Formats: sequence, structure tokens, C-alpha cells
Amino acid sequence: MLKISDFLIPLLTLLILPTA
Repeated sequence: MLKISDFLIPLLTLLILPTA
């Protein structure tokens, strides 16, 4: 379960960064 969280964190950040 930790692997998913570690992968979702950077994925969400990359999606939010360019959107901001």
C-alpha cells in the first residue's frame, strides 16, 4: 500500500503544478 501512496504523491503534484 505504501508503494501506491509514494506513486500517487508525485503524480498528483505533477498534475497540480502545471495546472496551478
